[in-house]
Amino acid sequence: MPNETLMEQLDTLRETYSQRNKATATLQSTLKGVADAHAKAQRILRDFDAQNPGLDIAGAQDAFTQTRLKEEAIDPLLPDVRRKLKELTALTGALKDVSQALRSEPVDVVRLDKAITLLQNSKEERVADMLPTLEEELDQAQRRLGDEFGQKLRDVMVQGAISVGGRAPKFEIGRFELEANFARRTLTLRYGKDIVVPRTPITVDAAIKAYEGASKAVMGRNQDGGVWMAQFGEAYERARRKRGGAGGRVNIVDC
Repeated sequence: MPNETLMEQLDTLRETYSQRNKATATLQSTLKGVADAHAKAQRILRDFDAQNPGLDIAGAQDAFTQTRLKEEAIDPLLPDVRRKLKELTALTGALKDVSQALRSEPVDVVRLDKAITLLQNSKEERVADMLPTLEEELDQAQRRLGDEFGQKLRDVMVQGAISVGGRAPKFEIGRFELEANFARRTLTLRYGKDIVVPRTPITVDAAIKAYEGASKAVMGRNQDGGVWMAQFGEAYERARRKRGGAGGRVNIVDC
């Protein structure tokens, strides 16, 4: 169930920026209209003067020409108005996506993550103040999905006598680590520090397939003990030389 207080704050904030967005759009269209009307009036005055030589409208023509409304007022202002309109349009759209993502069941973490990323680029103080709360909502939503995903994964893996430990976003499957990113809808499988499956869909079937493939490739490989010890000895010497020969002990991870 969404946080009603938060939803009210979001709705109020979105309405505020929607009004600003409408006002900015109106200003932009008005400025363009004034510039077009000014140019049109000058053109009509020229045509009228050419067709009616007996009427002196030189004063009116001079007034329109000397005003330089477009060059001195409208053209310098329009770029800033366009930029602000673009910012407000993106901001109101992101706030709408946040509200709809939080109101969905379960929370649409993909949509929420994208919207929060857009809001992080905003320089509005009121938006910045709300970001920590929204990020916490995203984290909690991902954890809820992670708990559900983890339980489903455990139920399937237990049938093969394979234990699943940890909790979202990082699970332990045998000797492997499975990291879930629900905002990106992907899983990553690691063996120690090595990434063995960088990206796979966030489903139980995909997780099992990734584990079985990595297990066969890593755990099932044949290794000659003597050869391995020789390679380890070489790695040890390289690690020791990098330390400048300071003592005889090195970190096994470095090896």
